[in-house]
Amino acid sequence: MTVQIITRRAPLRATSWNAETRTFDFDASTGAPVERWDARGPYLESLLVSGARFQTPLPLLNEHRRDSVADQIGQVGALKVVGGKLTGQATLSRNNSTAQLIGAELSDGQTYSISIGYRVLKWRERTNAETQKREKIATEFEVLEVSLVTLPADRHAGIRSMTTETTQAATPETSPPA
Repeated sequence: MTVQIITRRAPLRATSWNAETRTFDFDASTGAPVERWDARGPYLESLLVSGARFQTPLPLLNEHRRDSVADQIGQVGALKVVGGKLTGQATLSRNNSTAQLIGAELSDGQTYSISIGYRVLKWRERTNAETQKREKIATEFEVLEVSLVTLPADRHAGIRSMTTETTQAATPETSPPA
């Protein structure tokens, strides 16, 4: 059986980049709707961020590539839900040549995007009363990897402008996105 890995992309801002520790903080998802298609046609997919499941560390991949260990450019050592966002901290590898290039670009102020690869465990489906569009909410999903990518899906997520305080408590969402 082939496992379908779904991906989401979010813009990165390199302002939390720390060249000395090779780390950056990011918002992996805000749950923003993304247009998808299945056998029944188009729909808007949203993630209920409080439904994220994960075990860290997770691989930090280059463009969701997973064919070689060389595609792993670092790791994600922490993920948590804070203020309705899935946030984390990534560390770029010191030895991977692609990670070295990305680190140099981040130091120069370059921006990238971020995306998560995940597997949906539970869905809730509905039709939006106003738009009559089909909506699917992933109420529980497993994060499998985080990737640096070129194009975002969730435009509200990305590298954080400030580091996340370790004392800040997670705030679960109480309702799914509309």
